[in-house]
Amino acid sequence: IALVKWPWATFAIFLVNAGVYGVQAARGDKGEGWVMEHLAQDRMAVWEGQYWRLITAVIAHTIFLHYAMNMAGHVLQGRVMERILGSWSFLCLYLISGLAGSLFLQMVSDAGVGVGASGAVYGVAGALLLVAHGRTPRGDLFPGRKFLWVTFTIVAMDQVFAYAWEKANPSMRIANSAHLGGLLCGAVLGYVLTPRPPAVRMRILRRRAIAAGGLAAGIVIAGIYGCFFTVHDKAWGRAANLRAFKLRMNENRFEAAVEAWRGLELEDEKQKREIGYGL
Repeated sequence: IALVKWPWATFAIFLVNAGVYGVQAARGDKGEGWVMEHLAQDRMAVWEGQYWRLITAVIAHTIFLHYAMNMAGHVLQGRVMERILGSWSFLCLYLISGLAGSLFLQMVSDAGVGVGASGAVYGVAGALLLVAHGRTPRGDLFPGRKFLWVTFTIVAMDQVFAYAWEKANPSMRIANSAHLGGLLCGAVLGYVLTPRPPAVRMRILRRRAIAAGGLAAGIVIAGIYGCFFTVHDKAWGRAANLRAFKLRMNENRFEAAVEAWRGLELEDEKQKREIGYGL
């Protein structure tokens, strides 16, 4: 039985994304730069304390194809899942899955910038897959063989599509890590939030509490590690040091800039000398 007659939350999320993309389009050639500067998940900016980007990245897109594909998937899945969960539970599913996708990208990806609602959309997909393929005869949910097989197939297809896309468009990468983080989070949240028959509800209360606690702990650990303790490779370390130097220069903090310059580890020593001359 549908819990919600009209899925207002699904369309509210769509309107927010449409509004952000409309502002971007109205800015013309500067629109993409505006998204990158203020909304995108710039991993270095997050390391520097701009944690809101983990959420704002979920409502922003760069190109129209990216926006259209995410919003089509969102509306098709969301209007079904919202009727199952209820509007407020669906909002929790969407936003927490989007955050989990951002944190997964922050934690394991080597991409510098991430943007898009894919993590949240995959989260809704994970919950919907569990409801569709994990329902037991008694009305409970269980990630059985069919659910695992369908999920594995989707993840594999996602990897193949990403590989083909990046071969054709080397300058644009697909954030598979955000997809996977959102999908896993959404499946767990689907188990926790999906209503059960009264006869089943009390019997599985403890299991749902354990699943919710485990998910919360995982998100906290991913947040702490991704935002504070991510191990960067040498290229990212050099880029971060150079960014810190430029920031101090822009703020006219020249003594701090000197210290940052001394810590620069660039492959080209000539470049470091030239930067020092400019300082």
